[in-house]
Amino acid sequence: MTIEQKHHQFQQYLSRKDSKRYLPAFWEHGPFPENLNKKLNLLDPKKQILLSSGVPNKELFSIKNISVNHTLDLGHENVGIPGDHVLTNTFHIGDESFSKHMSTKDKDYNSNVPIESVFEYADQTYGLSSTIELFNKLVTKFNYFREDILDNNQRKINYETIITSGTSASCFYLTQMLLDENKTILIEEFTYPVIIANVNMTDGHYAPFNLNMHATEENGQNPIDVEYLNTLLSNWDSFYPNKPYPTCLYTIPVQNPTGLVQSSEHRQEVYDICKKFNVLIIEDDPYGNILLTDEVNKVKDNEDKSPYNAFVNQKNDYLKKLESAASYLSIDTEGIVLRCESVSKVFAPGLRVGVIIANKFFIDRLKNIIECTTREISGPSMTMFNECCYGMDVLLKRQLQVDNIDRLDGWIQWLMNLSHRYKLRQDILLSSLYNTKAYKDKKLFECIEPKFGMFLCIKLNLETLKPQVLESSLSMQKCMQYMDYKLLEHNLSAIVGTKLSIDLDHSYKKSGFIRVTVAQATGKEQLQLAAHELGKAIEEFFDEYLTPSQEYEVLL
Repeated sequence: MTIEQKHHQFQQYLSRKDSKRYLPAFWEHGPFPENLNKKLNLLDPKKQILLSSGVPNKELFSIKNISVNHTLDLGHENVGIPGDHVLTNTFHIGDESFSKHMSTKDKDYNSNVPIESVFEYADQTYGLSSTIELFNKLVTKFNYFREDILDNNQRKINYETIITSGTSASCFYLTQMLLDENKTILIEEFTYPVIIANVNMTDGHYAPFNLNMHATEENGQNPIDVEYLNTLLSNWDSFYPNKPYPTCLYTIPVQNPTGLVQSSEHRQEVYDICKKFNVLIIEDDPYGNILLTDEVNKVKDNEDKSPYNAFVNQKNDYLKKLESAASYLSIDTEGIVLRCESVSKVFAPGLRVGVIIANKFFIDRLKNIIECTTREISGPSMTMFNECCYGMDVLLKRQLQVDNIDRLDGWIQWLMNLSHRYKLRQDILLSSLYNTKAYKDKKLFECIEPKFGMFLCIKLNLETLKPQVLESSLSMQKCMQYMDYKLLEHNLSAIVGTKLSIDLDHSYKKSGFIRVTVAQATGKEQLQLAAHELGKAIEEFFDEYLTPSQEYEVLL
């Protein structure tokens, strides 16, 4: 199939409103008669006096320079605050003379980024060229398209990258492009609820598909119930006679809230089903680079223990492990995958920098949506992320005491450090939870131990100890509301499963869980305290709920 034929086929996925999005190019001139066109071609465009644009004069920006200090060091074995001897890098953005005036360290340097490129309107609304270039380098660095596989090495040319203000914004753009009252999107039965708000704004429909809550890395089961998914798409009218046939599927492969992880093999199973039924895949993966394993940081007995060689071995282990859960892009032979990523979970959420990677047909439509809606992403945010990424190479060379490393190895070191920190935190919380009376003596819960990401799922033993709450969605909703009361009573803020279900009537029997994150606790002591209080709250819930000891009326 030619590119033109493929793009014609993709038209079926677009929403009814998409073709109506048009921004009149009021800043353009013409058309011109031939004799005027000849005269205009003789003029020097560099000498043109600009009176048309609402662009501020760069000399009127109050900020002349931005100085940034950043680090690779997270205090490797410390789960609290980094130590006093942190290796830092300092760079300056903007006027070089101002940078020299402000510089206080020998290793400070100017990034050679003019301040007007940071604060002025960008030449394109879908991201600075420098940020797009950076993400394209990262796509290659992390081998998203598995270009080492012979059949894959040419597919990347059909894809493009745009910058967004995070995956929530990305999902807004994608639902605006793909959904209307005549289209349905399939969504994991438990998910990040912002996607539902985005769907509702389009008047589109949604329906859940099942997760396999018993999947683990050890048993190899797919976290997606692929048998149900295939049956659902094969017999749609018997499941949802009043909803249009699905045109896209939304998945978080490092799952939020459950922590379940789709391996490359699992993604192939899902992809094959979607390909068979002509369903697009929206892959929302903000957690995919947070790897929770001890293997990457272990130095093997037979390895060269020099800092540089140790790093190279760890990097290779890390990238190999990521390939075990490779992006859907790596298997996308049909151009049906739209991948969303963000730096929010691995760098800084306040920067609001995300990315969409997809077939050029869809990227062109997304550019138009951005042009007509939110327009430019923050210039300072993109520039700071760019320069910090490249600055991490400076830090890594100093740390390893070498002159040369592969480009963007510093970013990989940062991700490995971050992953190690999250793994330490997870280990502390899990070991403390398993030490509680609620688990050790009473078996009131079990945990889904994630291999990627930042969430931990605590499944309550309701089936054995509170079977009556499984009788209806209302019973489960009341049950988990009371669980939430007990958590709050112990000064714990967590999320109960019923609040993360997209259709409680469909999923209520699986909703008896608590989603917790290890990200925000201040350190080891607070994580241990959190586990202790979680254990007590769960004990009190089972002791009190639906008994004469129940302390609170449940309000919904």
